[in-house]
Parts: sequence; structure tokens; C-alpha cells
Amino acid sequence: MAQDSRQQHQDYVTLVYILLLSISVIILLVGAQFQGDARSLLFGFGTEILGAVIIFLLVEKVLLRRNLNLHVRLEHIAERLDRKTHFLRRVKDNLPFDELIADATDISVASNSMGRLLRTYEGPLRMRLENGAHLKLLFLAPSGSSCQLLSEQSGKNFKSAIENSLEGAHLLEDYCKKINKGRVEIKTIDWPTSCSIHLIDPEKDSGYIRVTIHTLHPSLPITHRPHFLLSKTGEQFWYESYQEQFNTLWEKAI
Repeated sequence: MAQDSRQQHQDYVTLVYILLLSISVIILLVGAQFQGDARSLLFGFGTEILGAVIIFLLVEKVLLRRNLNLHVRLEHIAERLDRKTHFLRRVKDNLPFDELIADATDISVASNSMGRLLRTYEGPLRMRLENGAHLKLLFLAPSGSSCQLLSEQSGKNFKSAIENSLEGAHLLEDYCKKINKGRVEIKTIDWPTSCSIHLIDPEKDSGYIRVTIHTLHPSLPITHRPHFLLSKTGEQFWYESYQEQFNTLWEKAI
């Protein structure tokens, strides 16, 4: 609709220019039939109209180019929004964990309980360990005061959930020893994290870090947690920030 309106307006302006040009040409032709002052007057008037039309055409061309550039930029923004490439809705943000780790050799995860992740992706994690991957798992300490506080706030048994996840983590550790491939490190810390962090080959240029923000109240469902994916080449500042946060927690954990 907007494009049709702009085209209609442009058609009207073009008709006005054609009319003014026709008038100036007629005046110049008529002036050619006279002599003396009348000729000079008509020639001057016709030339002024012709000059004004030329100036208006040049100005309109500049303004039209700017409007077209703005229109192209708006179309580009609309296309990005339609393709869900903006923050929190990019296609990459929602890649499944098993696709992120498909070729990974260094995988680190920090989360309060991690139960859903280990249950869902135990198979893909074993495959990466079979290929010699190094897996670091950082949990909330199940016997710490932070775990007790989260359980009281949410009404959920965080201690039981973490202990079940730790059991799954130790099974992965035993699997590495059995096949004599890969490496699993497990640590706990008595400090609730504000987000869950998945670091996929963080030292490589092709590395990714997925961040899932925890809700202000732990009883809210997981669907209320926004998440985003950081690349080392695309969002270097935030990538290095979250990488440093994980490394700091890992050093302090036991």
C-alpha cells in the first residue's frame, strides 16, 4: 500500500514537470516570433521556468535517492526480523545441544542441577568421549547452604536433583575409564549461578558459548529462561566475559 502511494505521488510530480516544461517551450517558441523587448521578456520568462524545473528535478533526485536508501535499509531490517536473526530469536540460539557438540573436543557446563541436560544428551556426550573429548561439569554443591536456600524458595528438592545428576556424571566418568578414552572432571561449588553456561571448544576460533539466564524466582518453568549463543568471532567481548566467569568458578570449585 505504501509503495503504491509513493508511486502515485511520483506520477503526479512527473506530470507537473512535463506541464511546466511544455509551458516554457511554448513561451520560448512564441518569444521567437517577436522582436525587441517583448522577445527578451518572453525568452527570460521561459528560461526561468526551464531553469526552475531543472533545479527541482535535481533536488528531487537527491531526496529520492535518500528515501530509496532508507527504504532499502528498512526492508533489510524487516527481512532480518522475519528470519528471526535478531537477539534471542536467531536460529543458532535454538540449536540443540547435541548439534553444538557434534565435533567438539572440549565441553564445559556450569549449572545448578544439570539433570535435564545429562538425561537428554547422555548418548551424544558418550560419543564425544569416545572420540577423546574433555568434559568439565560444574554443579551446585548438594549439601551447601545455597542448595538449601533454592529448595526453600522453589519448593523443589534441589539436593535430590543434583545428587541424581552427579550420579549420571560419575557414570560418564566411569565410562571413560572403561574405554580408556576421553576425560571427565566433576566439581561442585556452594554458590548459585545466575545462569547456565555451555562452553563448546571455547579456546578455538570456532567456539561457542550458550548462556541461559535463570529466572529471579527458581519456581518459574524453564520456558521463562531466555538464552543466547555467543561466538568467539562475532561477540568477542561477551564471549570472553562469560568464559572468564566460568574459569573463575571452576578454579574456586572443589
